[in-house]
Amino acid sequence: MVISTFGQTGLFVIPDLVEIAARYDWTDAGVSATTGGASVFLWKGRIKLQTSHTHGDTPRGDDETIVQAGLSL
Repeated sequence: MVISTFGQTGLFVIPDLVEIAARYDWTDAGVSATTGGASVFLWKGRIKLQTSHTHGDTPRGDDETIVQAGLSL
């Protein structure tokens, strides 16, 4: 059994428009990762544009940058 934990925080730097976030993941198997990102919410929050960068152990290697978009209907 692997024990894992994480801590995450986010803050709207421009209310209802721009959010920044940070996250730290750790497991007792010695795996850890730090992530920082930003999100922009458009069209009354229905469209979310997000980018993040992770340093540490990720499914694709030691560093991973993700850019994604979402739509809430």
